[in-house]
Amino acid sequence: MQIPKKYREGEGTRLEFKLKLPSEDRKVLKTIVAFANGEGGSVIFGVDDSTHEVVGVASENVAQMMDSLTDMICDACEPLIVPEIALRTFDGKTIIQVDVPAGNHTPYYLKKEGPQKGVYVRVGATTRNADDEVLQELQLAGARRTYDGIVERASAPVTEEEISLFAEEVRKRRLESTLPVKAEHLLGWELIQENGGQYYPTVAFRLMTRADLHFSGIQCALFRGTTKVHFVDRKEIGGTVQHQIDEAVNFLIRNLRVGARIKGIYREDLYEIPPDALRETVTNAVMHRNYLAHAFIQISVYDDRVEVFSPGKLFGRQTLEKMLRGASYLRNPVLAGAFQRLNLVERWGTGIQRVHDLCLENGLEPPEYVCDDIGVTVTYRRLPADADRKPKKPKSVAACCTPAQEELLAFISEEGKVSVGMVMAHMACSRSTAMRHIGALLAQNLICKQGEHKSVRYVPRD
Repeated sequence: MQIPKKYREGEGTRLEFKLKLPSEDRKVLKTIVAFANGEGGSVIFGVDDSTHEVVGVASENVAQMMDSLTDMICDACEPLIVPEIALRTFDGKTIIQVDVPAGNHTPYYLKKEGPQKGVYVRVGATTRNADDEVLQELQLAGARRTYDGIVERASAPVTEEEISLFAEEVRKRRLESTLPVKAEHLLGWELIQENGGQYYPTVAFRLMTRADLHFSGIQCALFRGTTKVHFVDRKEIGGTVQHQIDEAVNFLIRNLRVGARIKGIYREDLYEIPPDALRETVTNAVMHRNYLAHAFIQISVYDDRVEVFSPGKLFGRQTLEKMLRGASYLRNPVLAGAFQRLNLVERWGTGIQRVHDLCLENGLEPPEYVCDDIGVTVTYRRLPADADRKPKKPKSVAACCTPAQEELLAFISEEGKVSVGMVMAHMACSRSTAMRHIGALLAQNLICKQGEHKSVRYVPRD
């Protein structure tokens, strides 16, 4: 028999199957720790991880296994992880389900390996050691802090000039506000901290005034063709993050086509991609990126598309599905608050829908979003210069397929079960393109994933 419907997508960030208790406890414990460091999850014993068949565990071993699992987890993990362990029965076969809650005291680790090497996280259906960036973010989360809100040791005190210049920028960008911005306001906004009678900058304030963080810039490039081979134009943008946003949008507008259309009796510029949509995407990349990551934001313009890459996997318990529905999990809440005060953003969680609507209004398909363990990529598809740009019918961002994705969904529905190779052959595309379209269908809950590694298959959702 197959495991119940809600588990048929196979192993993932919150689910792992075990046929039986492994002889090496560490294999199970690594997964338990990874779940506690992430969104939580379940380990199910008595299910074949390749076929999803419920095999069950021997009834005479159930009580012993449950006691053994409880003792093993409590003794081996730090801080204490208290799972919920229960029996489930399907067609007379018994499985053991270990539910691990998302932890509030990260990082969790294996005592034997220590708080540096013993920290594990979940990446897709695999469990991996946390790298230095992830470990630091987990440490900050456990302390109820974020990187953008801390003062690093080597930071020089804030000068009166820096406060005055930032206050002037707030005044210029918030035209409706005539109240002066003083140090007391910056303290309340958590942009600076007071210590020993002096003010010190948080990371967010440095990003908006000093621009002295390594890898905090934006790399822009225009390529000839559809690959990163032939550069036509390139620019590396530094300075404050506000300046970076302005310059990156200018680079995009300079390297994209602009036409015209008649609206009533007036001539109106018709940009290939709406500038407001581009600005929203670039601003989100700057606001949500992981500033602990040793990587730049990258903006790439190809003959057929525009890509905006923001370093850092989705933060906390955010998922692509939640993101498309408008949920907002702020990795950089201090920076985000400052962006809102400077009118760089309006309301958190509305940007994706606004971009979606702008594209439809301008006769374009909305951008595609791909999230993986290194970052988030937003892709706008470019149309030929003579393409029809009639406004498209509005629809929800979370239920929007491109024509290629609609055709792929029909193919999967017809075949019943497909591999990535089958998708590549059917669409005559590269593996990365196939995975982008598959990821979009998964995000919209239109298909399911079964199996893992080389045995992964994609099936229509019931």
